[in-house]
Formats: sequence, C-alpha cells, structure tokens
Amino acid sequence: MTLVEGMSDEGRVRYASALRAMAARAGRHERAGADPEVVARVVLAAMTRRRPRTRYPVGPGSRALRTAFRWLPTPCFDLLRARALGLLPYPRPSVPDLTDGGS
Repeated sequence: MTLVEGMSDEGRVRYASALRAMAARAGRHERAGADPEVVARVVLAAMTRRRPRTRYPVGPGSRALRTAFRWLPTPCFDLLRARALGLLPYPRPSVPDLTDGGS
C-alpha cells in the first residue's frame, strides 16, 4: 500500500497531489545525486571521527544548500526546499481590492 492509498478521503483531497509531485521531484534529485561510493566515503569519515559534524555536504548543490541553510531566515529556506521538492508554498492571504473607492 502506498502512502496516498493509506490516507483518509480528506487526506487524499488535501495532500495526494503534493505528495505525488514531491515523490517525482525527489526521484529526479536522487538520480542526479552523488555517486554512492562518494557518499559511503563521507559516511565512513563521519562515523570514524571523534567529534563528527552535524552535516556533511555531498553531491551536486550540497555546498550551496548548506550556505543557504546557514544564512537564510528559516521561512526563506523552507520556501526554497518546498520549491525544490515540487511543493507549492502556502497560499498568500488575499488583499482586499481598494481601487473601487471603498464602496
């Protein structure tokens, strides 16, 4: 059973299209990712360090992502991550049309 199949009807209405978009985008990112041998070397290095770091950049774009994480405010970083995964950002609140003179 897939995640979407296991959802309630309401959950499917709310989240199924976003989950499908995210899964498709994540698959494309995975195929374009780092060679598993490179990742394995980094994991081994992290596991054998006396004081491992929290994050290790591996693969295309990982250093830029780490820099963005470090310097961008959390809402901006979350928006970038949502776009990278094919998710739409939260809808912006509507602004009333004041051009009609308020009548």
